[in-house]
Amino acid sequence: MGESIVKKPVYFFGQFRFDGYVLESKGVPVPLAPKVADTLLVLLEHPGELVTKDALIETVWGGAFVAESGLARNISVLRKTLEDHGGPGPYIETVAKRGYRFVAPIGSPVEPADAPPPARSRRRPWIWIAAAALAVAAPWALSRIETGHAAAEANESLRIGSHLLAKRTPEDTARALSWFERAARENPRSAEAHVGVARALLMLPRLGRPSADAFGRAKTEAARALEIDPRLASAHAALGAARMLGEWKFAEAETSFKRALELDPNLAMAPIYYSHLLNSMRRFDDSLPLLDRARKIDPVSPSIGAQIGVTHYFRRDFERAVRELLAVLERERSDSYSHYYLALTYGFLGRLDDARRHLARADLSPALFRTEEAWLYLRNGERGPAEARFAEIREETRRGRAPGSALLLPAAALGRFEEAFAALDAAIAERSPDLLNLQADPRLSGLRGDPRYAAAIRRIGFP
Repeated sequence: MGESIVKKPVYFFGQFRFDGYVLESKGVPVPLAPKVADTLLVLLEHPGELVTKDALIETVWGGAFVAESGLARNISVLRKTLEDHGGPGPYIETVAKRGYRFVAPIGSPVEPADAPPPARSRRRPWIWIAAAALAVAAPWALSRIETGHAAAEANESLRIGSHLLAKRTPEDTARALSWFERAARENPRSAEAHVGVARALLMLPRLGRPSADAFGRAKTEAARALEIDPRLASAHAALGAARMLGEWKFAEAETSFKRALELDPNLAMAPIYYSHLLNSMRRFDDSLPLLDRARKIDPVSPSIGAQIGVTHYFRRDFERAVRELLAVLERERSDSYSHYYLALTYGFLGRLDDARRHLARADLSPALFRTEEAWLYLRNGERGPAEARFAEIREETRRGRAPGSALLLPAAALGRFEEAFAALDAAIAERSPDLLNLQADPRLSGLRGDPRYAAAIRRIGFP
């Protein structure tokens, strides 16, 4: 069962429904980044009232330092989203130098309260006919009511799961997975619920929380979603990601990503997954335009912004990577993925205190944290502490508490190439998804002159 979560009022305006987590237009979910959704909620809580910029920043960002430009971007995206999906406003009024006001009428769907009661028919025999018909139809009607109730419950679980998944932290992603699984139990015919399960399973390893057969399960869930709805773009994208990360079937994955974008060019998750594949093959000139187009569709998406930052990290444009990742954290200060790659980027720039601060905030598993900490020690010339961390990781792999692939990065950084290539062999045997970054990650560049490196690339199947 999913955990309890605070229920928020449901707001209706124009053709929109907003429950504090998910915006819908005529019953169809409309994508909103978490902070954009939070901004809308604050405005709706004060309809027709001026909400100052300071009040919005305090409420939405919890008092964290945020430039007014970040708030202005949220408002701009919110206006465009409402106009694109609900027609011309006005929805939000700008009060120069002060703040914003929600001006669209807010209401809720109601049944007519003053309608006269139906007149009683004098032909009473019809009552008995109707009663008999109702007795025959009752089991069917009850079944339809129960089915509708299950679908409604599944939709609620789906909304909560989507809200949690967008937060992009290990804890919230694990919570999202439980809500998506609940939605799939409540309505097994919900393709979106099965895709939600797949997406959460795909994200957890990227946040340092691998689980047994996560990619196999993700593939099964995505395939189930496609059985239900063969034209669901997000299911094609999730299937491609499972093929890429779990099976290293790169050509099939690329076909799935292209199909997802063909079905829905505005789907953000498809270019994010696709760019991961392109980056793994160092096709940065293909990856960045794909992400730039996605950002034009959703300018404040933390997922897109972080992936752009990561791509610049792989390109070794570290200054640009810092700008992109900090822009994400300005809006989503708990984004684990951005903290992680910002730590690595600062490591290359020699800003070791900043690197350690962001590494601590990335909320990594203890084993992964020790691996990255060892690398940062070496960047700072502290070989002794790095060797100590390496010894700890080696002991954990010997005891079976960490995979053999965990030794790859620290061994390569320490120049222990025999152990590094042994770890690389173990990673290939484990089919570690981390090897998708083997060609792109600048921390592994020391391995690339060895003939064993080229042999490993062929074994992985990179084109």
